[in-house]
Amino acid sequence: MRKRKAWPELTPEILRLVVDYDPETGLFTAAKTKRSLKHGRVMGWSDNLGYIHIRAKYKLYLAHRLAWLWVYGEWPSRNLDHINGNPSDNRICNLRLCSQSQNLGNSKIQRVNSSIRKGVSWDKNRKLFRSYITVNKKAIHVGRFSSQEEAIAARIAAERFHFGEFCR
Repeated sequence: MRKRKAWPELTPEILRLVVDYDPETGLFTAAKTKRSLKHGRVMGWSDNLGYIHIRAKYKLYLAHRLAWLWVYGEWPSRNLDHINGNPSDNRICNLRLCSQSQNLGNSKIQRVNSSIRKGVSWDKNRKLFRSYITVNKKAIHVGRFSSQEEAIAARIAAERFHFGEFCR
């Protein structure tokens, strides 16, 4: 059986040889012509969640993590949050370090979720709107309310309290 060649870890220097990055647009382009990839061609493809993936040195990377490596010269030490909530917007001004909990605080409601708003749902047994928030993997009950507007307002207040600048 043939042994696989060990590829060197992707460093900022190697990354800059392979791709060019524009911090104003967040786009990566090919740094030089290689096989089917022409110099200046936009690199990467989008997955079903909207995140851009780029192949560099025979390995797949998320474009927002490569942008951080390109600009700051080191891999992000924690999670990266897209401030405007658009996972394909990889401008450096739209990226910030965050914890997993903060990143989830800035997430959108899932389409499969039947609730009115993230963290607000109808409690059919009690005939009230329930408001809740998850912080550090722990669900926190905010309250039950007779109107949808009250439940949403309570959820927003809880988001501001727990997530601060990371609340959506």
